[in-house]
Amino acid sequence: YLAQQQQEALQLYYVAMTRAVFMLFLPLIDETEQPVKSPGLYVQTVMQRLRQLEIPSLTFIPEPDSKQISLSNGQQKTLPAPLQLPENLTSRRRLLHSFSSLSSHHQQDKTIEFNHAFSQNLVSELFHSNEALDFADRRKEKMTIPGGVKTGLVLHGIFENVDFTQILALDDINQVYLDNTIMQVIDEQMQQFKLENRDLLDDKNQIYSDYQKQLADWVWHTLKKPLHALEGQCLAAINETQRCHELSFFWNQQQTNLTGFIDLLFAVPNNKEGLTDYYILDWKSNLSANGYSPKVLAAEVMTKHQYNWQYQLYALAMQSWFDSLNLKNARLKGALYVFSRGMDCQEKQQNGVFYDDFSQNRWQLED
Repeated sequence: YLAQQQQEALQLYYVAMTRAVFMLFLPLIDETEQPVKSPGLYVQTVMQRLRQLEIPSLTFIPEPDSKQISLSNGQQKTLPAPLQLPENLTSRRRLLHSFSSLSSHHQQDKTIEFNHAFSQNLVSELFHSNEALDFADRRKEKMTIPGGVKTGLVLHGIFENVDFTQILALDDINQVYLDNTIMQVIDEQMQQFKLENRDLLDDKNQIYSDYQKQLADWVWHTLKKPLHALEGQCLAAINETQRCHELSFFWNQQQTNLTGFIDLLFAVPNNKEGLTDYYILDWKSNLSANGYSPKVLAAEVMTKHQYNWQYQLYALAMQSWFDSLNLKNARLKGALYVFSRGMDCQEKQQNGVFYDDFSQNRWQLED
């Protein structure tokens, strides 16, 4: 019970301490002068950790305008003068921006002056992600899972939690349907984001699948697809130790702060050049009425949603991190945007895949 109390206290202290913006003051009792007979959770946890870290302590020296208060035992205690806040505190506030917030800025009042390096005309993915296009009406084809944020969240959750090695070991999609572990991951993500499992009808109005099976199809074809960018290797073959899902980052450029999450950062050893190549990857569930060929994706989908800006910002943040770590044999190789709706692991074409090789692109990280 005590261990549980301590854990809850640590969580509470963590939340409280991380709210500090400019300064954080923690009381430290000198137990040599004032022994604590019944130490509480603060003394047992925070104070103990402060002593272990040997953080320099600060002793308050009363100033002339300090106030005195009377304690219950009749003694007088001197309090230090109130701390003076930094000048122009409100103007020193540092704003955090995600890609979506940058993108939606043009929809709001121009109350924030952005640095010229950031476009004010970005078009947010969120403004287009709710297009629940009915392809059965528009293209006279089979029904499919509607587009939208909910579908994207479910798909992201599946890729984050599914076991890649299980997918790699299976020979065909029917084995995926029979694999309880994989299907349970899909079901859990659908429940978490409240995506109801519904039947899908073909052009003859007959049931041909359902949402759960179609999500399994997408995952199978996405992870098993041989990618030209990886010299024929599929994503399912990337070892778990070489993958980092939902990588958070914080990046500062010319007094503008950018924060966000990269869906996947993964590494592939490049034995020929003696390097380790790193790739930025984003999972996508977008609907594209004109198909998913690399040309269509580059000319229409990537442009429409300003995904180029998105992965360029990701790349700048990652390269800054790499530079700070002095990773001499690490190379940020490129960005992959995989559109699961358009992927077929049995076809040779790279439909459903957009790839920007950073060594071949027209924009350069150093610029």
